[in-house]
Formats: sequence, structure tokens, C-alpha cells
Amino acid sequence: MSRPGFVEGIGVAVVAALGGGVTYELLNVPFEGELAIRLVIAGEAFGYLLYLFARSHERIGRVTLVTFWLLVTVAGMFLIPSLVAFLVIQVAFIWVVRSLYFYSSLIPAVIDLGFTFLSATAAVWAVLQTGGVFAAVWCFFLVQSFIPLFPLGFGEPSEGKPNNDPEAERFQNAFQVARGAVQELAGIRSHKWRK
Repeated sequence: MSRPGFVEGIGVAVVAALGGGVTYELLNVPFEGELAIRLVIAGEAFGYLLYLFARSHERIGRVTLVTFWLLVTVAGMFLIPSLVAFLVIQVAFIWVVRSLYFYSSLIPAVIDLGFTFLSATAAVWAVLQTGGVFAAVWCFFLVQSFIPLFPLGFGEPSEGKPNNDPEAERFQNAFQVARGAVQELAGIRSHKWRK
């Protein structure tokens, strides 16, 4: 898998913003108000999850994650009264998928979490400033496009370079055990762990 670049991220932001803006205008007629916004948020999240799956060679666990996302999204559509809470859940799914499919250690995943919620903050700011869905989606994915510029280990999960530091080695071993447990729960098993 080649690492996605900043220019590709900008392209994703443009497509997502145009798609979100047009979709909102089309949905706002039959589903006026907050339901239209929730549908756009869910659609954008699902589209981006599909994009992430397309960028990863890892195949295992996709059906489980998509099924879980669908159940949580449908339930959240009607049972979560707060639009902000619904947005946080969708953003969290994006982060979880990127962490499971692209990072090999905890530190890049935590840094990515910060960028992901910075993206959500930018989207909320854009809505408050402009009132437009296009601007919100554009700001969210524009901030997301900066993630590949940082050396976060974005790529297929790997064992990494050998480390002679015993503390770092113990941490890495504990992290791999925890990651394996999470992946086992999600139905994701790395090809190297099945050998």
C-alpha cells in the first residue's frame, strides 16, 4: 500500500465537501432540519470508511466493523438526542478504523486521535461561522488531509525497527498484546499473527 499524500487528501476533501453539500440540499427537502444533517454526517463517515478500507490491504474484520457501524449509526440516528454526540461517534469510528488498519503502535494512533477531533472542531467552527454544510465538510476533511504529512507510521501495520531499550520493548510487547485482543474482538487478525 502506498502512503496517501497531502494532495490526495485535498482531493478527498473536495469530493467529500461537494458530495456533502449537494446531499444536504437534496435531503433537506424531504427530511428538513437535523435529520438531514445526521444523514449527511453518516453518509460522509461511511464514504470515508470505504475510502480507508480501499487504502488498506488488510481484509479481515471489515464486515464486522461495517455491521457494527451500521447498527450504532441507525440506533444513534433516533436514540441519541445530541447532534454533537452523534458527530463524535462517527468521528470516533473513523479514528478506530484508521488506528486498526494503518498504525502499528499506540503513539501514532493517539496523535491521529488529536487530529481527528481537531478536524471535528474545525467542522463545528465552520458551521457556526457560515451555517453551511459544504464549509463544515470541507474544513473537516481539509484538516484530515494534513495527517499524512506527519511521520505517524501511516502504512500497513508492521513490527517496526528493533529496539534495544527494555522499557520500550516491554511497552511494545504489551501494546501488541492489547492490539491483538482488540483485533480479536473486532474479528480482525493480521496475516502475520495467523502464522
